[in-house]
Amino acid sequence: MNSAYREDIDWLRAIAVLAVVAFHFEAPAVFGGFVGVDIFFVISGYLITGIIQSEVQGGTFSFARFYERRARRLLPALYVMVALTAIPSLHYLLSSERLEFFRSVAAVVTFTSNFFFWLQSGYFDHAAVEKPLLHTWSLAVEEQFYLALPVVLWVMLRFVRIGRIPLAVALGAMALVSFALCLWLMHTERSANAFFMSPPRAWEFLIGGLVATPGLPVLRNARAQQIARGIALVLLAIPIFSLRPGPGFPGVNALLPCIGAAVFIWSGIGVATQIRSPIRTTA
Repeated sequence: MNSAYREDIDWLRAIAVLAVVAFHFEAPAVFGGFVGVDIFFVISGYLITGIIQSEVQGGTFSFARFYERRARRLLPALYVMVALTAIPSLHYLLSSERLEFFRSVAAVVTFTSNFFFWLQSGYFDHAAVEKPLLHTWSLAVEEQFYLALPVVLWVMLRFVRIGRIPLAVALGAMALVSFALCLWLMHTERSANAFFMSPPRAWEFLIGGLVATPGLPVLRNARAQQIARGIALVLLAIPIFSLRPGPGFPGVNALLPCIGAAVFIWSGIGVATQIRSPIRTTA
């Protein structure tokens, strides 16, 4: 099925990628570049919610096809990355270190690496630099979200048949519950749980999902679109250049990048799009 190609979403992806890369290379002033992951979560929530909605309402949705597309998109690159990381480990790591590394490989290929690294040091701890596959925690969270969201949306759209506004309300309620869980974990000094686990991170995907729900007002005026886009860029820039890594994240500090990403996507919904291959728009 063809779908509209959103060039602005590719630009948002580029912002997220550059922020994360700059953070890990310790680029000057990019203290909060790690929020690029949160931006990606919002993008994924928007795209996946839109795809599932469209296919369920069109009577073409298939769980097998949905997960087959996810596998084709993610697994080849993932397995190549793991292999290229494993080869030098055979030479450079000590026996004990090698054993720990291959335990992390097992967690990566089963999409449970967020649990694996949660049981060890925190993401921002110094020891984290010795874990070459630490970054895969976010892919595990994303895949776990992909297991839950299709089932939830399929039930709501196919059997419950709720209207447009109730769908947005349902997604918003789930986002609030997830965010409340995140805040509670942060308040009880369990920031590692809030960082690595899927339930307290689900609200970031669901914010993107809310933008994809029908009935959301669309900006048709070009000047209004530009203003919204400018506001979104400011909301993204503030955490990228001002946040500091540490136990205060995610929680409230994750709101700005997520809202900024959502506003950025929303500002482009009313813009004329081109029809491209769906591989460009699937998450």
